[in-house]
Amino acid sequence: VRIFVFSDLRTGLAYDQNRLVGFDEYVWKDVETLVRIAGETGMRIIPVLFDFHIADGIGWESKTGEHPELIFYGEKEYFLHAVLRPFIAALGRWDRAHGHPILAVDLMNEPENMAMLAVPGFYPGLYGWLKDITNIIHRESSLRVTLGSKSLVDAQRWWNGIDIDLWQFHFYPYMERDHEQDPLRTPRVKIPLPGIIFAGELPPQ
Repeated sequence: VRIFVFSDLRTGLAYDQNRLVGFDEYVWKDVETLVRIAGETGMRIIPVLFDFHIADGIGWESKTGEHPELIFYGEKEYFLHAVLRPFIAALGRWDRAHGHPILAVDLMNEPENMAMLAVPGFYPGLYGWLKDITNIIHRESSLRVTLGSKSLVDAQRWWNGIDIDLWQFHFYPYMERDHEQDPLRTPRVKIPLPGIIFAGELPPQ
């Protein structure tokens, strides 16, 4: 089961006089409970860290869920190393303590939909940020990494080069025009990505 954790970060961050200090107390309790219950029930989960809405321009109007500063601007290094890294280390400990229910950690849901990528120079920033998170996960835990790419075409076009363990794509009927062949029926040898590939989102059958 893919389950969203932070999504666009409209909640979960703690500030002291407008300065980011970390995740709030509920993040730690809630995520540990999620991993524990998954272990107790035998459910395999894929926690999705972020969603493309974290920097899609929509949240500016409602002042919710919009944090490009954590990806592209000054606070990104502090966020990655002082905030996210301890959380990833804890996630790895919880996974070990509760029977390894985490199949993989999903870096972001459909990052290709992020509106800011239309601005020149922002794609390398996002690519580097996702690569940094991947490195943190591999250094701080034994967890595997996946990325919820919008499509198989996008996974190959944009993210090849990131050390992803389980390649993931999404597919809906309206996407057929973007593929030379139905990705669900494409022979594995014709997909130039290493390792395991799976469909993370499909229409209901």
